[in-house]
Amino acid sequence: MNVLIKTQNLIEKTTWLRFYTILAGILIILLLVTAGAGLLGTNIYDNFAPPKYVQESRAQDLITLVLGIPLMLVAITAVRKERAWGFPLCTGVLAYELYVYGIYAIGGVYNAFFLGYVAAASLSLYTMIGLLSGVNPNWFQQAISKNLPRRWIGGFFLIITVVFAAIWIGQVMNTISTGVVDSGHLIFVFDLMIVLPAFAITAVKLFRQQPFGDVLTGLMLIKFVSLCMAIVLGQLFRSLNNISVETELLSVFIPLGLIGLVFTGLYFKNFVN
Repeated sequence: MNVLIKTQNLIEKTTWLRFYTILAGILIILLLVTAGAGLLGTNIYDNFAPPKYVQESRAQDLITLVLGIPLMLVAITAVRKERAWGFPLCTGVLAYELYVYGIYAIGGVYNAFFLGYVAAASLSLYTMIGLLSGVNPNWFQQAISKNLPRRWIGGFFLIITVVFAAIWIGQVMNTISTGVVDSGHLIFVFDLMIVLPAFAITAVKLFRQQPFGDVLTGLMLIKFVSLCMAIVLGQLFRSLNNISVETELLSVFIPLGLIGLVFTGLYFKNFVN
């Protein structure tokens, strides 16, 4: 029998855990610098994105500072104490930061903090992979109540997949027909290539009640809700700076974000340790 199942440990206490904890600590320090500069600095994003996306970038920085970093500190402490809920909380924040800084890095935001964006994306990716590789899915599933509405959450993930696939593919087809590249093209690529398939795969695992589906659920919920908050906040920043607000975008992200927030609360409420 796997030693993690026998001893009922969520994460094996070896050198690799300490290593990834150190990586998470380095990432937190880096995020304080990059997000702090993006939110409080001047002209950090101005030469690399249209004004509407500059405001959304500032909103993402604010979410990182007031939500991402504190949650990561709490999550890392919980994981070290073998609290099951700390694992999805940490990997969810890492997924959000990977998404944000991965787009900055690949999108070529060549300001003074560009290498910081690359480092933040890399640290987020490998810390997330490292933590995922250490979890015991069977034990993890035992740490969650059977009352968790897995099929409802799986259905919600499928809705997210279908809705955003339709929206982004529509945007892509418009770009193909007009020849005008949308400034948000990297979002289409990331979502269609990585994020939406991850939602669909997690949904299938939830329907089949496979243990790793429970592991991925928290990650996907935290990432999605954080991004919804950043997008809504970005629209508020636009309004405050006399930039047109995309009401159609809000009509999608606000209701889905609220539903995601409810499911996030239910998910973490159902942990038994």
